[in-house]
Amino acid sequence: MNRPNLLKYLLVVLLLIAVSSACQASQSLEKTIIPLPKNHELYVFWVGGSQALAQEHKRDGTDETILYKSANLKDYEVLGSVPTGEGYFHVSPENKKVLFCISAQAYGQKGIWKSQDGGRSWRNIFKEPVDFLLFYPTKATTMLVIKNNDPVGAEIFISKNQGENWSKFSVIQKALSVSQIAVNPKDPKKMIAVAHNGVWSTVDNGQTWSNIFTESRPAGVAYNPKSPDEAYLATQDGVYRVVNNEVSKMNISEDCPNGWTRKLIFRPKTRTLYFLNEKENTSLCRIENGNAKTITTFESSKWSVFDLLFDSGSSKVLYGVSYDQLIKIELDN
Repeated sequence: MNRPNLLKYLLVVLLLIAVSSACQASQSLEKTIIPLPKNHELYVFWVGGSQALAQEHKRDGTDETILYKSANLKDYEVLGSVPTGEGYFHVSPENKKVLFCISAQAYGQKGIWKSQDGGRSWRNIFKEPVDFLLFYPTKATTMLVIKNNDPVGAEIFISKNQGENWSKFSVIQKALSVSQIAVNPKDPKKMIAVAHNGVWSTVDNGQTWSNIFTESRPAGVAYNPKSPDEAYLATQDGVYRVVNNEVSKMNISEDCPNGWTRKLIFRPKTRTLYFLNEKENTSLCRIENGNAKTITTFESSKWSVFDLLFDSGSSKVLYGVSYDQLIKIELDN
């Protein structure tokens, strides 16, 4: 090989190495495995620095949902309990001492419970079964809850004083088992609801609803906080983008094959969207320049990662959640 060709060859090799290193760097985010107690099936739903809150369902005749706290993310002690076998806790965005627990399940009591002392004592504030709770993005003291009717239809109730008083807000007549609702952060009259029979949208504050998507079973929805006319759907066959009620499928890169996508979550105050993608393994993906890209893959354990949550005090720390461990992920800038 003569000298000019050798130099060209070496230049190509160096470029390939640089590209390979960049690709590896994009997928080598620092991860820390934090094991959870082996004698429990804890679901960690809130983290703030070294503190965490978790819950566990008890079906041993007591029909309770137990609330736990931790000061180091590893060891947990009981804070209190709510008399429902499958309740789900929520922390007020305004005050972490104010918590809510919702339930619509057959085990134990149904409704909403509220605690104002960090979970030590509870009182019932809503006696109807509730499948989902949402804090308004523009005012956290305003809350929406979903009550699904049998066999079809969903009622939405609203409280403007942290759950002390409730009134009926809207009805989605033809929706089947609504599991989530999202409110446009800049124009709250616009909302999207995810149901077993598709995705429903309103642009007039819930007076009318239209079915805008039935191609795939939806699993979640999230509005873009920096571009509120844009929302994303997680479905059984990938991620879809919604703009002005027009739905289109996202481009998926080769390293993020179409799978069952779950748990859409925007990095606070950014346009960056993260989601779980389950194909052969469970991967953490993000939307970059209109494309979905895998940034890390979760190793197999007894329980797969089923949820994502940001540290309440740092948008640079994201957690993957399973019943036997937390995976702490240090995000790049």
